[in-house]
Amino acid sequence: MPADRELPARHRERSGENLPPWPEAVISACRRGLALLQQRRALFDQIGEPWSAAVVEDLQQGLQLLAEIKRLCGQLSVEYDPLVEQLDVLQLQRDWAKAEKAMWPMSWLARRRIRATLQTVLAGAGEPDIAGDLFALARIRSRRAQVSALAIGNATDGVWAGLKTRPELAECALDFQQVLRGLQKEQPCGNVGRFAAVADGRCGERLARQLRQLRSLQALDAELQTLDHLGPLTAQLWSGLGTRSENLATALDLQTAITQLADSPDEFAAIMTSLQRLLGDNGARLDPATADAYLDTCGALQPAISHLCATGGFTAAVSHAFADIPLDQLDERCTAMLRLANRLHAWCAWRKVGEQARALGLAPLVAAIENSELAQGTLRRAFEINYSRWWLNAVVDEEPVIRGFVAAEHEQRINDFRALDERFTELTRARVRAGLCAALPTQDGVTRSSEWGILRHEINKKKRHLPLRELIQRIPTALTKLTPCLLMSPLSIAQYLAADASIFDVVVFDEASQIPVWDAIGAIARGRQVVMVGDPRQLPPTNFFDRAESEFDEEDIEADLESILDECLGANLPTMHLAWHYRSRHESLIAFSNHRYYGGSLVTFPSPVTTDHALSFHYVQGVYEKGGARINKSEAKALVADLVDRLKSPAFRESRLTIGVVTFNTEQQALIEDLLDEERRRDPSIEPHFADVELEPVFVKNLESVQGDERDIVYFSITYGPDHAGAVSMNFGPMNRAGGERRLNVAITRARHELRIFSSLRAEQMDLARTQAIGVRDLKHFLDFAERGAPALAEARTASLGDFESPFEEAVATALAHQGWELHTQVGSSVFRIDLAVVHPDAKGVYLCGIECDGATYHRAATARDRDKLREQVLRGLGWEILRVWSTDWWIDAAGTLEKIDADLRKLLEKSRSQRATEAAAASPS
Repeated sequence: MPADRELPARHRERSGENLPPWPEAVISACRRGLALLQQRRALFDQIGEPWSAAVVEDLQQGLQLLAEIKRLCGQLSVEYDPLVEQLDVLQLQRDWAKAEKAMWPMSWLARRRIRATLQTVLAGAGEPDIAGDLFALARIRSRRAQVSALAIGNATDGVWAGLKTRPELAECALDFQQVLRGLQKEQPCGNVGRFAAVADGRCGERLARQLRQLRSLQALDAELQTLDHLGPLTAQLWSGLGTRSENLATALDLQTAITQLADSPDEFAAIMTSLQRLLGDNGARLDPATADAYLDTCGALQPAISHLCATGGFTAAVSHAFADIPLDQLDERCTAMLRLANRLHAWCAWRKVGEQARALGLAPLVAAIENSELAQGTLRRAFEINYSRWWLNAVVDEEPVIRGFVAAEHEQRINDFRALDERFTELTRARVRAGLCAALPTQDGVTRSSEWGILRHEINKKKRHLPLRELIQRIPTALTKLTPCLLMSPLSIAQYLAADASIFDVVVFDEASQIPVWDAIGAIARGRQVVMVGDPRQLPPTNFFDRAESEFDEEDIEADLESILDECLGANLPTMHLAWHYRSRHESLIAFSNHRYYGGSLVTFPSPVTTDHALSFHYVQGVYEKGGARINKSEAKALVADLVDRLKSPAFRESRLTIGVVTFNTEQQALIEDLLDEERRRDPSIEPHFADVELEPVFVKNLESVQGDERDIVYFSITYGPDHAGAVSMNFGPMNRAGGERRLNVAITRARHELRIFSSLRAEQMDLARTQAIGVRDLKHFLDFAERGAPALAEARTASLGDFESPFEEAVATALAHQGWELHTQVGSSVFRIDLAVVHPDAKGVYLCGIECDGATYHRAATARDRDKLREQVLRGLGWEILRVWSTDWWIDAAGTLEKIDADLRKLLEKSRSQRATEAAAASPS
């Protein structure tokens, strides 16, 4: 003990030799340095990460595109009006290139047409360089599209604003990002005074805040540099920004402890005395005999537990539990077994059944029951699931296609197929064109008496040209080589083509239901094969509006004339049904006709909206002036007012949608045309929408003349309604005659995006007991469908939301629902459905994405092109984002597949949010 008492003194002596205490000033400076380092770390964390490399790369690419657009604009030979954006410059460029390579008659005509088109959009004087300007305009259009596709506005804190981006601000922000990246690597920031645009907030509030924090960080660094003298005084524990704070803090605590050590040996003796007393007390409690008895008892306990488990036939898990539980719980369990001795018979019965099940190969199921891994009542389902899993594994192992299926490889094959299919189409087109061009003679090889010479002579003549019929008759071979395809009406064929003209390979009739037999015969006689394209449920030939109605409003209607389509169908010629419907961008626009006239056989594709508002009903308190004017002024005025308001809307101009108006009779058509003429005179700004140069100008047509036309938005004036006395006549003109339902079918299927019904007549005002006309019945039901609005459409949508088509879809939907996604199942109203549709979290009215599972909908497609290309192409054209889940992936790795789907959905959500923010920023006034 005396020698032990000397140890603390010797330790203090050695400690004094090896580590002399630090002065109080050094300790204080070190603590101040640690505080500054902690403050710097907190400030460094607040600055945050710089933009990602991908964002920087996209922004640099965007700046390059903007610079190229500016350069290309400077290369234009003349100044162009903004209307040039409405031209299809890519098509004009292709036409110009085709004209350059074509034979001289065709090339001269094509170049003149293109030059005239460009002349209409010149903003100043001068002669444009057609080839150069088309090339530059096409490049400008392409670069602008690329600029619009860069959705990085949110990621760059608003610095990137598409075509409105200010390059000098973007360059300043990129330079600042270089500084932030250097800061992450502890590189000096240098002079940050050059970022004036960042400092005053022109590059966004986030960058301005980061710059302020960066300047504060530089101030802290300067203050830390004043403590560099501490390095030698602390054995280099202080090394500026490289200081390891935990080591320095430990050293400071040690210095404090050293200064507080007691120098008196008496304190150490008192501690030792207390420790000896504590040990002595505990040692006195240990009785060797008691300890030996306890050890003997513990040694006998474990063999007894093993004997109990073996006798009772306990499972391994239960045996381990008995061996590990505390003694008091073991006593309780043994007492409980003695208390329930009357149930040992049931236990023995279970043991017998369990052994039989194990002998049949059901050992895992027995083990699950004994280990309480199966809830009560789930045994049968567990057996069926596991048996199915065993059977499926056996089948998969025997089927090499399924066994070797890899989703990534299959999707790559699909992508390769799509690319090859596109390439095949392009090569086929090029081959056909090359074959046609190869048959054209050179200009030098044309003789005066040949067909080409006759054509050249007629082109160069100033007057006294040959009649077109005679010219065509004299150049039959040249005509078919120059124009292998002729687009002509039956009347034009009879007028310009002689009866003994060269036989065409194929004659195709479009809208064949509108062509009378006698008009079609002449065209049929000029072809080797005939293809009739038409819809027997749309208008047949008619001259309904050739006669006015009688003064009693009893129309003198001639019976519908039989069309060439009806003749072909009656002759039982081979038919092919085209079931896919492309026109309507919303299923509600075709749902009524599909159900009423096509028996639901049309394959329509749902739009990515949860509630469809494409069909709307607008009631007008109007009066139908029957027997005389046969118009509805109030209805016409309301329709025109709504149409004009839409034409004046800036959002509508930007959308470039087109409009058409359909009326029930010619009188209402004329009234609406007159009202629109007044509006055009009053406000010339809407005049461009009616210009003939537009591809699809606004039209106003009656029921009989609208077939074949289509527009994005269609207004339908019902016209009929109560008269001045409030009575509703059940005479609806052509709707009362046979075939009236065909006219309704035509009228309500002209719209691509939206159909707006204006009516002074409601469905409940129509008494079907007063008429047997099918057309009137359908009109009543259609008005009811349109007027009920959201409830009717909601019922249609609810009807389209079916149950799961397979347990696979249900499993995917359940797993995604647990991830927080809201899903609708079997979305659609025709035979084609979207298996699962994910509702957009930020906009409940639209779908974020559609998910297709490889179930019945997938394999129902007849061809690979339909299944893996065209169907998805149509859906993406409607605005869908499509993800695919393969059943084999889900079976092999459900968790990993779910994680991938969830990640893809979150990427789509982030992309959607960025795009919506960009659109909102662009739409908001600057």
